[in-house]
Amino acid sequence: MRILQLYLLLFLIFSCAKKQNEITPQLKVQVTEPTKPKGKIQLLLGAVYKIDGVYQDFVMYPDTILKPEFQKYITDNGDSVILSEFNYFIHKLVLFKSDGDSIPLKDSVFIVKNNSIIRNDIFNLTSIPEGDYVKATFYLGTLKTPDQVAFLKSKAPEFFNTIDQYDFFQFKGLYKNSDTALAYPNEPTRYWKKFNWSLSSSDNVQDHSSQKMYCPFFTPIVVKNEGIAPYMHIRVNMRASFGYADQNKSLIDIKAYSKERFTSLNSILYTNIFSVDIKGASRMFVNDHIHPN
Repeated sequence: MRILQLYLLLFLIFSCAKKQNEITPQLKVQVTEPTKPKGKIQLLLGAVYKIDGVYQDFVMYPDTILKPEFQKYITDNGDSVILSEFNYFIHKLVLFKSDGDSIPLKDSVFIVKNNSIIRNDIFNLTSIPEGDYVKATFYLGTLKTPDQVAFLKSKAPEFFNTIDQYDFFQFKGLYKNSDTALAYPNEPTRYWKKFNWSLSSSDNVQDHSSQKMYCPFFTPIVVKNEGIAPYMHIRVNMRASFGYADQNKSLIDIKAYSKERFTSLNSILYTNIFSVDIKGASRMFVNDHIHPN
């Protein structure tokens, strides 16, 4: 009898323990993954031109006074060009590691404004995972979201021609064609012509488009959690800004745009101011050099 009572007692104890276990929620142990180290990159945008295989900085000068020492470049047609202002923006920047991983900065809009007084072309990229980066892609052209357009309007209202239409590539300066340059080597001011040139979005949002740009780095950019952030120079190669889409993915296809899409356009600028690389070796955006960390 006592044995039966003992078995009954044990059964009751086991049943209560099981029921209590069903009522009491199980505590889950959360395992915190270690934070992956991140670093920074200094991104410099702007303009360069190439002389004898070497990229040179473009310095913006006022377009009212000319001196012989002012920096200019000579096109393949012999035209002389001096820049006084240069404005554009890129968006949707993606960085690529050597192992194939991609780091997108999806909502990024980087606005470049350069003239003889101000220079706004250096940007801090933060929270970049450590690693070796070998390429960048981004878009030049119209923005896709209302938030991006609102950001552009707040930061660069001078880009907008109307409420809905805005410039995405704009430059001003002076030029002198080859005949005039040969006839007047001392460069008197009156023989130079002003230009104000830009690529604009369409008033029709349905016609908006962006062109993807590819920019390989000539050497990997090493991002570390410690040390000085490397300077990454991605800049417009002005002499190769326009070409043909079947030559190179990073050139604007000038044939795809009607002349009406270019403001203050004249035939000389449209046909002669830029050189076209027949072999497609030139890129519009180039990584001319890197300051390592």
